[in-house]
Amino acid sequence: MERSENQKTMKNLILIGFLVISSLSFAQDEYGNYEFSSLENKKIGGNSNKIASFKLSFLFPSVGAEFKLAPKFSLETSGKLNSLIALNLTTSKVYFFPYPVIHAEPKWNYNILKREKRGKITDNFSSNFLSMFVSYGIKVSPYTFHSLRIGPTWGMQRNFSKIGYFKFNTGLVYSHIFSTTPVRSGLGLPIEPLLDVQLGIIF
Repeated sequence: MERSENQKTMKNLILIGFLVISSLSFAQDEYGNYEFSSLENKKIGGNSNKIASFKLSFLFPSVGAEFKLAPKFSLETSGKLNSLIALNLTTSKVYFFPYPVIHAEPKWNYNILKREKRGKITDNFSSNFLSMFVSYGIKVSPYTFHSLRIGPTWGMQRNFSKIGYFKFNTGLVYSHIFSTTPVRSGLGLPIEPLLDVQLGIIF
């Protein structure tokens, strides 16, 4: 009698095991092509995990890159070709001289994570930011000079189309000209307003 009860219990366990395995196999076939993940862990806004982006600006010619340092922090570096404008008071003519500039800008992209949670595009550091703008102008002719500009700025960077980007930032910077002759730049003050605009492609 006891042996019969044991055999019956064993058959029930085998039957239950078979049903469990069958149900798991069915679930795998039914849902195997789907990915289940928490919405909090899913990146819905874009590729904010990208480590570096490369930029080519056409508005004011420049080539540069932006590197991710932390979830909200990045570093932008570039080489620019600006123009130095000079006015000849005798002839009243305006002259343009090529003026290469090295640029570095640590950025705090303060709303990039909020944009990502709202489902907005955050590819290539698309966000609002606070930064420390640093640029060094290089003397390449008798009509140009070495110069330094540094100061805090606020700005925004956005992507459009597939590879287009727009960047705008503004603020106040300290400006210093390394020259043995008196040179007046802008308002002639050590603190000057800054307006930096970029329009080009980013990838």
